Amino acid sequence: MTVGRKHLVWAGIVAGAAAWGTSTQATYALVPVACAARVGLAIPLTAVCAAAAVAGAWVSYGAARGQPAAAEWKDARGGKAHRFAAWVGTGAGILFALTIVNQAVASIILDGCLR
Repeated sequence: MTVGRKHLVWAGIVAGAAAWGTSTQATYALVPVACAARVGLAIPLTAVCAAAAVAGAWVSYGAARGQPAAAEWKDARGGKAHRFAAWVGTGAGILFALTIVNQAVASIILDGCLR
């Protein structure tokens, strides 16, 4: 495992959290613009942010699949947690993507322009 690949295990967590935060803040910030122009910005924003979270999960998945499980058993110290962290990154990225989509469904059902 190279130095660059070692840090890819966290891509799902980092990209997912960044996409979720961006989606939440941008949705709140774009409400006045969307209400004034009567344009639905939630769906394109959700698609981009959910795709970013899934991309991070895919990178973590690639890092998890690239590490042989048997190599951890050969290490006398018990191995390192890179494989576990990569699977956590994969799950977290998918969970963040589902959260982003769930928030978009709520914004589609409930009109944010009502006062």
